[in-house]
Amino acid sequence: MNKKTLKLITTITAFVMGIAVLVMFFVNCAKLQGEAKEIATLNTVVTYEEYKGYNILFGASLEGREILVFSWGYLFAFLLPLIAIILIAVKFFIKKHEICFNGTAIILFIVSAILFFITTRLVNISEGTQTAMDIYVNVSKVMGIDLVYSTKISIGAILGGIFSIIGAIAVSLEIAIDKLVKE
Repeated sequence: MNKKTLKLITTITAFVMGIAVLVMFFVNCAKLQGEAKEIATLNTVVTYEEYKGYNILFGASLEGREILVFSWGYLFAFLLPLIAIILIAVKFFIKKHEICFNGTAIILFIVSAILFFITTRLVNISEGTQTAMDIYVNVSKVMGIDLVYSTKISIGAILGGIFSIIGAIAVSLEIAIDKLVKE
């Protein structure tokens, strides 16, 4: 294969990975989990709700109660790969300053991957409203139940991070091909 074909393959791969990251907007990305353990009998009940990328970004409500609110960090998790896609498309048509476009796209993909992998820290749980988990906490105090509440990462955020890393690798390979492969 010649240099031009290899660069085209890596560009298309990075572009497709960027689009795959944006698809994670519609996939389950976080899980709010409550685990109640009755102290007297040690029976355990686990409850959880899963939320898609757009729920984490824009907020979600359950039975009329606001559970999640807008997340700026998660906005950047989706916005950065979109900017990287635009840079890749612009670079494809404008052949000047490819190293600047590629370097910026790599940084954007890597930061996006980091944001996807720290999704549990980016979930903004609503304050001032009583969520289902708060109700469990109140009941647990009265009934002698120990409640553990956690946020867990789901498949959408994991895949979003992996696709971002693959996009960064593809752009890095394009730089390497440009420097190492002769026409």
